[in-house]
Amino acid sequence: MWKQLQKIVLKLDFHELLSLAMLLTLTVIYEVGLETESLMDEIFRIASTAGPITKSITLLMIIFLMTAVFVKNVRFAGHAKLLSRVMASFLVMLISFEAVVHYISARGLPLLDSALQDWDATLFFGKQPAVWLEPINNTPLTLWFSATYLSWFIFTYGSIFLMWWCSRKALLEYTTIALMTFYIGYLLYIIVPGIGPIFTYTYSTPLGGLTAMMMDNKVFTPAADVFPSLHTGISVVMLVLVWRYSRKWMWLYAPIMFSIILATVYLRIHYGVDVIAGVILSLLVAWICPKILAFWAKQRDRVVKSSLPFTEKVNFSDPNKSRPA
Repeated sequence: MWKQLQKIVLKLDFHELLSLAMLLTLTVIYEVGLETESLMDEIFRIASTAGPITKSITLLMIIFLMTAVFVKNVRFAGHAKLLSRVMASFLVMLISFEAVVHYISARGLPLLDSALQDWDATLFFGKQPAVWLEPINNTPLTLWFSATYLSWFIFTYGSIFLMWWCSRKALLEYTTIALMTFYIGYLLYIIVPGIGPIFTYTYSTPLGGLTAMMMDNKVFTPAADVFPSLHTGISVVMLVLVWRYSRKWMWLYAPIMFSIILATVYLRIHYGVDVIAGVILSLLVAWICPKILAFWAKQRDRVVKSSLPFTEKVNFSDPNKSRPA
């Protein structure tokens, strides 16, 4: 019985195990914290009001899954199956975000923005970081940071395909590190809820671009999703993985990722301490995940005996592993 269960679990990639663990955690949180709602209720609500990103990831998952089922070419089907599983995990991540934000609101958790502002004042010589940046505020810079901040979504999901093109190992490592960073960050949202300086601090000068759009309550509804800054955390994750597996793309990733990180403060979306927490979280996860994946691969090689492309043996410690066959 135990060996059979072990075989079933080890057929999962580690990012899938993370996603299942997050769903289980959210189920418990909802059951304990909300008397009138369950996680399943929230999932149905998310499905009925899904945004373009959630719909796009769902569509890609279905396309890859159908390709894996109906395409006869074993190698091509193996790629499609691998990508469908990755897309499924990213879909769970998107659902988890919506569920966490809704839980914080429904539970009425007290916002800790005042504490975050105090931390910033302590760390940044008595002022909020965005206040220090006010002298350089100008329209071209605001538009640049607005554009790069929004480009984070394109890079986050586009990097899935860049890593896939590099190797199966790169794809699984990126997916695992990114999702672990997301999930830990979401749980920290619950522990340290805050909506950000854009909604809680009064600045002496107005700011246009994305900041102005977010302050329009007809366009944007504030959410308790600032600590840690996952725009920062995932940007660092992308930098680390591109440096590891595809350095020829650093000319593009480095300036954009650093711009995204600066934009989080310049646009008044995040506190400085959010950015620091995002950097620390992502670096720790990027350091520990390869070790976890190496352990998982050894356990899989020991227990799972399968020749299917998506469960082939992979030496996660070998940086020269080629693209999946």
